[in-house]
Amino acid sequence: MVKLPLSAIVGQDEAILALQLAAIDPAVGGVLLRGPRGTAKSSMARGLAAWLDGAPFVELPLGADEDKLVGSLDLQAVLGEREVRAQRGLLARADGGVLYADEVNLLPDHLVDLLLDTAASGVVRVEREGVSQEHAAACVLVGTMNPDEGELRPQLLDRFGLCVDVTTPVDPAERSAVLRQRLLLRDDQAAFAGQHASAESEARDRLRAARERVSSVRCDAVLDRIAAECADNGVDGLRGDLAWLAAARAHAALSGHDEITESDLADTRDMALRHRLPESPPEPPQPPSRRPQESRSTTENKTASGGSERESTAQDAPRADADTTRGEGSVGASPATPAQRGRHRVSSGGRSIAWARTLAQAPELPSERNALHWRSRWRKQGGPWILLLDCSASMLRNGVLARTQGAVLALLRDAYRQRREVAVLRFAGDRVDTLHPMGRPPKEALDFVRVVRGGGGTPLREGLSAARDLVRRASSRAPDVTLWLFTDGRASLDDLPDPGCAVTVVDTDPHAGRGGTRHAERLAHVLNAHHTLLGTTRQRAA
Repeated sequence: MVKLPLSAIVGQDEAILALQLAAIDPAVGGVLLRGPRGTAKSSMARGLAAWLDGAPFVELPLGADEDKLVGSLDLQAVLGEREVRAQRGLLARADGGVLYADEVNLLPDHLVDLLLDTAASGVVRVEREGVSQEHAAACVLVGTMNPDEGELRPQLLDRFGLCVDVTTPVDPAERSAVLRQRLLLRDDQAAFAGQHASAESEARDRLRAARERVSSVRCDAVLDRIAAECADNGVDGLRGDLAWLAAARAHAALSGHDEITESDLADTRDMALRHRLPESPPEPPQPPSRRPQESRSTTENKTASGGSERESTAQDAPRADADTTRGEGSVGASPATPAQRGRHRVSSGGRSIAWARTLAQAPELPSERNALHWRSRWRKQGGPWILLLDCSASMLRNGVLARTQGAVLALLRDAYRQRREVAVLRFAGDRVDTLHPMGRPPKEALDFVRVVRGGGGTPLREGLSAARDLVRRASSRAPDVTLWLFTDGRASLDDLPDPGCAVTVVDTDPHAGRGGTRHAERLAHVLNAHHTLLGTTRQRAA
């Protein structure tokens, strides 16, 4: 099958240029492509590998762990050949080619750190079970992300050498050119490949020549200019300066220049600095103010009460994102979320000791490791959701079930972006079925929700009992479980079990709020739950 060549992609000139520059000079660092779906981000990454004389193209799956990236113990060699050796991971397999990390903003931070470290050093080390091996991993790291699905932490964003915002072409001529390319690719692959063969060959030759020439490009004349502009624009650190310099030098090599010119600087400035510029212009430095020194007793009192003001606020102040009210109410803040990064817990699994809390709770330094308080590196994610769907006969009227399915799909997409675990249950007739067990929802909309069928009675009590069992299991490892109950409320309200978590009753009655029935409102009152109308669920989940 003929793949879409890089020379055939229309309207993404800046992104293609950034990929070339990263391939020419490893000092540029990784490239981050930000943009919505359908903007050819993955096609451009694959096309770059083809320009590198057919170099390997390795795609990082979203669920990959550290062993898959770095490598692990080769169990087949240990068991079969009685030889202890390491197995190469994805980073080593990408050596000399392209490592593609789709939706890099959804990866755990420590994996993103590992990717960026390897891209900078070109080497990956495997240390497992007494085995220590080093593999070459000189590759072009291409990360992509959709900003609508969450941002990348600034500390990690800064480590990408170049960043390009990929957008959908708005020029009708460019859009029609895309349609023509796609039609030709679909209808006549041989003609399509032949149409771009010459351009692909020229691009490979030009890229190869630039990689050989880049080390000889002179840079001295622009060093002061780069440093001054980065300082004037408030760029923190020196990564921006270094990335811009490396990109300009690679651009000069690609353009056949012996030294960096004004055009080389102009064409690379935005891609090197746009993700590093502060949101507002830097303020001029102010003379240091003299602050009255705190007395020794005041400082000791702060330490005895839990450390600095910043630490005590994170521990003791009510969380602003928690909706502490229950019962009927309007759509407002989202349900309470779990502990965020940086909170304290008593455990030996943290990365560093929280000295303020440790010393505040013990007059002397604890002698046992388990008595220490540790800073935990929590993943920034929301608490689990349980979606309980009423699929009884009353839900089949007036297209209610179809609209409910749409709301459920929207919540599942939100849960995917927020890294929540989700379980989906349905109740109808005389049974409760599990549509999706507790776990991360897949990236795309869940097809099984679209084909849910309804009919029969309303076993609400059984549905709540099944949800309660899930809550108990989920609460043992993740707090702040939320139950979303989608129903029109037409069920017996006698002897309903307490789910044991925060509940939002989503009223699916099409006439609710407009003088219609209030069955779901009464149900919410019985369960001491929130009540909201179908169509406002995403506001509550935001």
